[in-house]
Amino acid sequence: MNALLSRRTFLQRAPIAAAAIATPVTIAVAEAQSEPIEDSDMKCMRLARELFNAMKAHYGEGCTMVRNEVDGSLLFVPPPPPPRMVEFSGAGWYEVEDGTPDRVEVMWIEPTDRSDAMMGRLFRASPKDTDLHTRYYFEDWFRQIAVRKIGG
Repeated sequence: MNALLSRRTFLQRAPIAAAAIATPVTIAVAEAQSEPIEDSDMKCMRLARELFNAMKAHYGEGCTMVRNEVDGSLLFVPPPPPPRMVEFSGAGWYEVEDGTPDRVEVMWIEPTDRSDAMMGRLFRASPKDTDLHTRYYFEDWFRQIAVRKIGG
């Protein structure tokens, strides 16, 4: 076999060799520049992240996103509202959220002679509605459920 190529043989074979050498590089560059194909799960997660970022922009830090690994469902939870602290300002009628936030009761609140080192004084709460029973609240809990004082 002849080690030297003639000029004519070189010119005939050069374009074929150049194309064979350049083809893998071209495909590799094209694959590196193309974006991955987004399947439905990736699209859902991208949209969930966008929604979560919008919630954080609206509500501030403290939002959480919980994903159920079994069925893939997502739960977005805004941060809890700051606790309301109402100080006792003497015996009188107070609006109290006892149980659910939409149910406000009017109660006569007065201190008793008992107290606890951790939870403070003990208060007796007698509802204005006589069908309900009298309850007792420690000061720590009373501050969180009292809405406001409405009369003395």
